Amino acid sequence: MFFKPMEQLVQTMNAIKCGDLDAKMETDYRVVEFKQLSDTFNGMMEEIKSLKIAVYEKELELQKAQLQYLQIQIRPHFFLNCLKNLYALAQERRFEQIQQMILALSDYLRYLFSDNMTLVPLRDELQSVRRYLLLQQMSASCPPPATSTRMNNFLIFKCLRCPF
Repeated sequence: MFFKPMEQLVQTMNAIKCGDLDAKMETDYRVVEFKQLSDTFNGMMEEIKSLKIAVYEKELELQKAQLQYLQIQIRPHFFLNCLKNLYALAQERRFEQIQQMILALSDYLRYLFSDNMTLVPLRDELQSVRRYLLLQQMSASCPPPATSTRMNNFLIFKCLRCPF
């Protein structure tokens, strides 16, 4: 009568120790104290699981906030150079290049400031990199290197590029 509840308590605790946080003690005991013990133990385990989830969610929120903070820290030098280059192109009346540069810059910015906590296909990230390289190419005389398309469907987190 006294050994079975204690054995079950030890088995449940060992299961939890091995990582099974869903392990529960039986609650249908005839002795009131064992029933109270199992109810209290199971309640404590539910609270531990709830707190563990809450801590994980807080960590995710912190990571998201840190990523957003890094995004707003992007140096304006790159964007100011783009504007300066647009001005120079306008002075030379190179309207087609101005249009291309404005579209590339707006697409790049739209992607850069979209939700960064979701997985994106590698092809989307590569397209963003291509836009960035196109902007660099329009601003400089060196062409961007060729990129491979073999891995375009892989899912990745967005890369944070801080142009300077």
